Amino acid sequence: MSNRRCLSLLLVLCLLPELISCAAKSIDDGRAEQIQKVRIEKLDDLPRHMYKVPDTAVKLMNDEAQFRDFLTKFEADLILDLEKYDITDKTTVKNFYALLTATAMIEDRYDDALKYIQLRREMEDKPDLKLTTGITASTIIRARQQKEMAFEEAFRAELKASLEKLPYNTVANVVKEIKSGTEIMSENLFIGIILEKVEPAAKSGEISRDLAETLIYVKMQMKDYLQLKDIIVEEFARYIAANDVKKPDIWAKRDFSLMDEKPENLKPVNIAIWDSGLDVAVFKDNLWRNIAETPGNDKDDDLNGFVDDVNGIGFDLHSNKIKDVIYVMDCGPEEVEQGRLFLKGFTDLSANLDTREASELKKHLSSLPADKVKPFIESISRYSIYVHGTHVGGIAVNGNPA
Repeated sequence: MSNRRCLSLLLVLCLLPELISCAAKSIDDGRAEQIQKVRIEKLDDLPRHMYKVPDTAVKLMNDEAQFRDFLTKFEADLILDLEKYDITDKTTVKNFYALLTATAMIEDRYDDALKYIQLRREMEDKPDLKLTTGITASTIIRARQQKEMAFEEAFRAELKASLEKLPYNTVANVVKEIKSGTEIMSENLFIGIILEKVEPAAKSGEISRDLAETLIYVKMQMKDYLQLKDIIVEEFARYIAANDVKKPDIWAKRDFSLMDEKPENLKPVNIAIWDSGLDVAVFKDNLWRNIAETPGNDKDDDLNGFVDDVNGIGFDLHSNKIKDVIYVMDCGPEEVEQGRLFLKGFTDLSANLDTREASELKKHLSSLPADKVKPFIESISRYSIYVHGTHVGGIAVNGNPA
C-alpha cells in the first residue's frame, strides 16, 4: 500500500482494532434457513453496490435526512449480502459486522452493538484483538446507559476500569495504536479525508461501497469520539505509562559490521538498486563507477544507449532515458525538511514508536485545515517516493564498505 493511501486512511484504519465491533440487525432464522446461500471465497465476487450522492460527499455527511437514507440502503445491502452469500473469507465477514456496528452506533442502537461486539471478538484469532475489539464503543454505550453520573465522567470511569483489566503484555501494540489514532483526530482532518478520498468520485453522483465505508466510519467517529478525544488519550496514556517497560534492542545483537576489516580482506560486490532513484552524494565512498563513460560531456561514450551514465542509468516519468539518477524535486529546502520530519513521524507512528517526529506529526495532523489535508498527503507521498531508492541503497551498504 502506498504511503499516500496509508495517510489517507490513517484515521479510519488506525482505530479499527477497537472502535468497530459487530452490530448487525437480527436476521430472521426461518427465512435464512430457506435461502440456499451462494458460496463466496473473496470480496471481489460479491455484488458491486453503488450509492447516490445528491450533491457533495461533505453535504451528504451534514444533511441528516439524506444521510439517514444513505445509511439505510447501505445497511440493507450488507445484511442482504450476509443472508444471501456464504462468505468464507473471515476478514470480509468481520468487516461487514464492523460496518454494521458503525451504522448501529450512528443510530444509537446500543443493544445491537453490545450483542455483536461479543460475536466479533469470538471471530478474532489474535489474543490482543479478542480482548480489545469494541472496548471504547462498549464503554461509550455503558456510560450513556447509566444515570448516576454525567456522561463524560462516567465514560472516564468505565474506560479506566476496562483498561485496568487488560493484560498489558498482550494488548500493548493495539492500545498504542488506539491512542495514536485518537490523538490525530479532528473535524478538519475528517473532512479533509472525505475531500481527498471520496469527493472526486462523488462528482459523478454516486460512490462505490468502499468509499461509502469511509463516510460511515468518519460519521461514527465524528458523532461518538471527537467529544471524548481528550479523555481517551489521557486514559490510554495513563494505562500505557503505568505498564510500559522499555524493551531491549533485539536488533543490535543481530547486526554486524565489516567497517573494521582491512580492505585487502574484502572483495567488492556490485549491487544495483532499481527503484525511484539514488542520491549519489550520500554514497560517495560506495559508488560503482562506469570507467567507459566520461562524465559531463553529454555523450554516450560506451554506446550503451545512455548519456553520461557514470554511476547508473535513469528514466523520467515518461520512460525517457535521462542523465539524472534521481528524481529532481522542484521545491525548496523547507519542504524537503518537512517531508523528512513527517515521513519519519508517519513511519514511527505506524510502528507505535512515541518519538519526537511522531508527536510532531500527530500535532500537525490534528491542526490541519480541511483544505490542506490533501496537499499535505500529496507532499508526504512525493517525498516518500523521492527518498525511497536512497533508503534502500542505505540498507544495502550499511556496515559494508565493500
